[in-house]
Amino acid sequence: MANLPDKQGNLASGFPTQTLQQNADRIYNIEQANNVSNIVNYTPARKILSPNEYYNLFIIYGEQYERDSFTIENGRIFEYTNTAISQKFNQFTLEEIDEIMSLPTLFLPEYSDSNQEIKTGFFGKLVDIDKRVGDTKFNFYKEYEVDLNSVVLHQSELKIEDWELSRTHWEIKRANLMNVLEGLTNGNETE
Repeated sequence: MANLPDKQGNLASGFPTQTLQQNADRIYNIEQANNVSNIVNYTPARKILSPNEYYNLFIIYGEQYERDSFTIENGRIFEYTNTAISQKFNQFTLEEIDEIMSLPTLFLPEYSDSNQEIKTGFFGKLVDIDKRVGDTKFNFYKEYEVDLNSVVLHQSELKIEDWELSRTHWEIKRANLMNVLEGLTNGNETE
């Protein structure tokens, strides 16, 4: 226990004038420290997905995308999406939603040898995402009509597996959709 005097030398009058008592079970006197580690809490900047490298792919059974919104069951969200990407967006924060909406988007109906009733899909953009209990609502607009036969011909460039076209789901793909679409759409805009 140490007792300090009420006042010490030239201290300003604003310092306490009471006696200070310190208690300790053990006292350590460190004369020299050779290995000192600084701990710094650092959060790396969030890597934003590039619209030139990634795109949204929606495939929905019987959907012709005639309205400005649609829903998908939450269990079908991020199906077949790389695990790191799906984990990056699993909270649906405003920041995550903004990043997802910045990606170009391909809207397709389900399509297979036995299901070719709808022959076109669309290129466009998401304008809002509302994740709810059970399903998620997506608001969007269309820019270009895309022929499904052309999509099938360019599946490997778009990183779409054969069986994916026959299952309703949403995923984020790593491919340059814009480069592929330049050859598919020939500038045909929807009204």
